[in-house]
Amino acid sequence: MQKRKILLFLLLITTMVINAQTSKIPISGTVTDENNEPLIGVSVSVVGQPIGTATDIEGKYSLEVPASSSITFSYLGYVSQTIRLASGSVINVVMKADNKLLDEVVVVGYGVQKRRDVTGSVMSVKPADLENMPNVNIVQSLQGKLPGLNIINTGTSAEGSTKMRVRAQNSINADAGPLIVLDGIQYEGFISEINPNDIESIEVLKDASSAAIYGAMAAGGVLLITTKKGEVGKTNISFNTTFGITNIINRPDMMDATQFYNFKKVRTGISPFETEQFEAGVNTDWLDHAMQTGFSQEYNLTISGGSEKTRYYVSGNVSRVEGVAKNDQFNRYTLRLNLDTQINPWLKYGTNTVLGYHDRPGEKANISNAMRMNPLTSPYDENGNIQLQPNTDDMSVTNPLEGLNIQKEDVARSVNTINYIQIDFPFLKGLSFKTIAGYNFRSRLIESYKSSTATLEGQSKKGVAVVNNQYKQDWSIENILNYNHQFGLHSLDLTGVYTSREYVTKYHDNTGVGFLGDYMTYYQFKLATTLTPSDTYNKETALSQLFRVNYNYDSKYLFTFSLRRDGFSSFGENNKYGTFPSVALGWNMERESFMESLYGSTGLNCVSLTGKVVIRP
Repeated sequence: MQKRKILLFLLLITTMVINAQTSKIPISGTVTDENNEPLIGVSVSVVGQPIGTATDIEGKYSLEVPASSSITFSYLGYVSQTIRLASGSVINVVMKADNKLLDEVVVVGYGVQKRRDVTGSVMSVKPADLENMPNVNIVQSLQGKLPGLNIINTGTSAEGSTKMRVRAQNSINADAGPLIVLDGIQYEGFISEINPNDIESIEVLKDASSAAIYGAMAAGGVLLITTKKGEVGKTNISFNTTFGITNIINRPDMMDATQFYNFKKVRTGISPFETEQFEAGVNTDWLDHAMQTGFSQEYNLTISGGSEKTRYYVSGNVSRVEGVAKNDQFNRYTLRLNLDTQINPWLKYGTNTVLGYHDRPGEKANISNAMRMNPLTSPYDENGNIQLQPNTDDMSVTNPLEGLNIQKEDVARSVNTINYIQIDFPFLKGLSFKTIAGYNFRSRLIESYKSSTATLEGQSKKGVAVVNNQYKQDWSIENILNYNHQFGLHSLDLTGVYTSREYVTKYHDNTGVGFLGDYMTYYQFKLATTLTPSDTYNKETALSQLFRVNYNYDSKYLFTFSLRRDGFSSFGENNKYGTFPSVALGWNMERESFMESLYGSTGLNCVSLTGKVVIRP
């Protein structure tokens, strides 16, 4: 009896804890600066969860958050704050300016600059900002972290179906997502195949000057991803693992069988089949059958270190993810080597190389179809097999679970290597030349078979086998000549770039129908009644030149001019080249001596410590 009381007590405590963690409470408040002026666009997010919002024009926000959670307030140029929820639902925050941030070095495209000297719009995310968001897809971790970067979840895929928008949609058919540059080279692969644990920093360029740096490809903004390097010192070995659970939020409230029966009886009438099913007690929640609790597990092993001349970073990653749709899986295995070595005082060599194996097995359940299914139908027959046409009133309606009967393998292998040689000319201090050669190769083999008994198309065609071979490779060479010189309070940085790139894709498809049996699945093309091959070849080439001037006086008056010229094989026959100029002026008012007496004055609160006046054509 005593043991039973103890068990009931533990069960009560556990239930209270779970309810406390899952229940949500509304919070609201105002975010201001130290002068009590409202801050617009401050990111308000829940630590460890993809829940967030931004402050409005009055600095106000409102959000529903899990009880006992922590809320992070972050804004470019200000110190981020994390507040643990206690009693009360109103949280007002005063943000303090982060002066250290102005001396931080950021990647700006073909180089780096101090943040205080940047005239363009650059937003940054560091690893510490992402530690509490352990997603397999780095894009999901960026949600709510960068003002102006919109992350749109587009599906239930295990690897993360997302879209990024740095600017508004600027094309009806073409992709409006940002250009992704990985370690200085354009990246063409899936972003879900990049191990988030290897990322050192992410910068987002979103204004007009980014197009002047990267040309036509930057119409949707630029996402600059830099991977980690080894640090001088003893060898550091680290291992970490994460485990996460995923559930869908705001699930639609679907009609049950009784509600649907009564509704349809009044509106259009009930069929004999539906009456029979209702009287038999059939009541199917199709979303329950098509969905599951997803999970992710990830293992990372890194070895890093180095001496004054050589630094290294080696990492291995194993990830397994199951999405909220049944049979939706994604497995990722990567091995990375980042190496930098100073061969002699004026010659440096480095490589960033990663090998990847990416597995997407099986065909997932169709959640969209599940939302349209009649609750008076059954997903399985009396033998427990999936009913391909569960609604005899409408034989065109297919079972959302049919994909579970499709045999499918989808494996991709990739090699991404970026190698550079940098020469710092000893006869002229500040003059350097760097050649970056990038090569990407990716093969993907997709094999599927629809049997003649367990799928509708397979039944009608006596089995359907499809094999799709994809080969993608691209190479690029970027030659960068840079001269940096500081004389007194003047700083001058000149950059010249010449790049060439080639991108090739090949597709070899075979579809076979009409087989004697299902035993050999997609290994019996020679036995097919009908065999339909399809092949595609595409090649694109590009040549680009860039010249850029950065000048500043005492980090106070800033001037940037850049001019890029792009030649692209896919441009029109009579217009193969495009030119992209940009001029930007900046004024760091906080460095003016007359500003010291104005800080805190009521009538001049519009002047920010990091304020800049930027003029662009």
